[in-house]
Amino acid sequence: MTFETVERYLYAATKDLPRKSRADIERELRADIADMLEARCQGRAVEESDIRAVLEGFGPPEALARRYGAREGRGLISPLWYGPYKAALAVSLGGCAAIHFAVWGIGALISLLKGSGISVAPSPLFLLRSFFTWAFPLFAVVTLVVALLDRLGVPGRREQPADWISALPPIPAEKARISRGESIVGVVGAAVMVTVMLNFSALSAAAFAGQGPIQLLSPQAEGRFVAGAILLFLLAGIVHLFALIEGRYSIRYAVVSTALHLFTGGIAYFSLRIQPFFSGELIALVEQNTPANFLPLFLHLNDIVLACILFSLVLDTAETLYRTARYGCR
Repeated sequence: MTFETVERYLYAATKDLPRKSRADIERELRADIADMLEARCQGRAVEESDIRAVLEGFGPPEALARRYGAREGRGLISPLWYGPYKAALAVSLGGCAAIHFAVWGIGALISLLKGSGISVAPSPLFLLRSFFTWAFPLFAVVTLVVALLDRLGVPGRREQPADWISALPPIPAEKARISRGESIVGVVGAAVMVTVMLNFSALSAAAFAGQGPIQLLSPQAEGRFVAGAILLFLLAGIVHLFALIEGRYSIRYAVVSTALHLFTGGIAYFSLRIQPFFSGELIALVEQNTPANFLPLFLHLNDIVLACILFSLVLDTAETLYRTARYGCR
């Protein structure tokens, strides 16, 4: 054991503290540990047993963080309850999504068995609206229940292992950390775009109100595009949310983000590679109001957007894998 263990302990104890007080508390703890080691060793070289004894006297880093007010760093949920909170959200929201998917699957199966050509399965847009109708109350209820248990002092994290000092987390390099601001903006932006796409028909009608009722996309493209775009932005929000939770380029983050990017690329291809993509009304309107050489470019606008999406996914995946390989932690 070396002094690296002290640094890992300080990192584990302060990583969930408010940013404005984190540095001061870290300096205070480092000075206290150094004083206790000096008093214990009385001039001799510091050994493994000395560091272990001093750190054990301070206690596990999570308990120390709570004494310093780590609750403020997580808002409603303190670090001791953050793990169970994430698990409860995953179970509740995942269960909600599974139920909606099962409803659609049963409807599609019934339609297939009947063979009448009439689908009894709910539309993707209806299922997405229904999912969000249930997801937000579930999120609120889980958050409030966990916050209440936290405030009542109910222990939320499983007991520390006997040798918790050896299990201290590694310190991520500065370049291995993911910007919290960027992740938060990504989550909020994805939520806004999902809301926009859920109201795509109303917004497109309002945009062309002066031209009369105009259908922007062809009938075979509109349903696939809107449902695919909602799923695409939903997956983007999940990636940013996971980055916000993970906070660093780790192997786990690289695997999850790469898998979701592959899935996103498939959804984008399915949603945009449709011909004809635009409605005849919109094509005629563009042809009347733009130069002649613009129309061929417009007709392939969906392919251009698809190429940009796939290119950005490749760049983001490459950056994630590079940073994880060079700076990341397990």
